[in-house]
Parts: sequence; structure tokens; C-alpha cells
Amino acid sequence: MKRIEKQSIAVWSLSSLQTSIMQLLMVGVIYYFFNDYSFIKTSGHILFIFIVLKLLYELVMDPIIYRNTKYQLNEDTLIIRIGGLTGKQVSFYHTNNQKE
Repeated sequence: MKRIEKQSIAVWSLSSLQTSIMQLLMVGVIYYFFNDYSFIKTSGHILFIFIVLKLLYELVMDPIIYRNTKYQLNEDTLIIRIGGLTGKQVSFYHTNNQKE
């Protein structure tokens, strides 16, 4: 099994950051237009805290997942083993269905 590139951590972190910024932007727009309702205010605060905590969790977990992720590539198979606190294995099979 081969290890993935170390640059994967930066890519994963940037992806997590981009997703969190988009989510915070959507929550902010909804909060701005509907802040007269107490339900929206409370939901906005809860979602803001949840999104920030999720971002921090993902930024902490990216190096751990990197250390425990490996792959194996053959002519017709790609196997990815993803680690972290839990483990997962994903397999992709390629079949050539061309008729001559």
C-alpha cells in the first residue's frame, strides 16, 4: 500500500474552510433578513457555533486521517483505506466492456 501525498492535508483543510465559509455566509444572510424572529436568532447562534466547531474538528482530524490513509492501484482496481478514529475501505473496479 502506498501513502497519499502530504499536500492532501492542505487540500482537505482548504476544502473544509471553503465549505464552512459558504455555510456561515448562508446562515448570516438568513440571520440578517429574519433576525426579528427569536427562533431565527437562536437557530442562527446554534448553527454558527456548530459550523465553527465542525471546522475545528475537521482541521484537527485532517492530519490524523492523512497518517492512516493508504491506497493501492492496479490495472483494474483502486483500493483506498481511510483511517482516523474509524476505518473505512473503498474499492473501485474497472472493467473493459469493449467488443472487437
